[in-house]
Amino acid sequence: ASSPRSGLDDLRDVLQDHAGESGVLIELLGDGNGHGEGVVRRLTLGEEFRVRRSAGLAFALEEAVPGLRVALADPAPVPAG
Repeated sequence: ASSPRSGLDDLRDVLQDHAGESGVLIELLGDGNGHGEGVVRRLTLGEEFRVRRSAGLAFALEEAVPGLRVALADPAPVPAG
């Protein structure tokens, strides 16, 4: 029997489906019910989760994990040489 999918599984799948050059920062928010207010934790994902910016990515993220706040970093500059 397979284990049920989680929001993290869905998030990983979306990020891998939109692989690219932009870094990903996820902000976990408190719920205002004794579990913090505002941003509780920021997670910068590793190189393997870099993404390509697109409207499709934004839509897929909202569908996979509703309410998740994700910021995308500009792609790292390519060194001249």
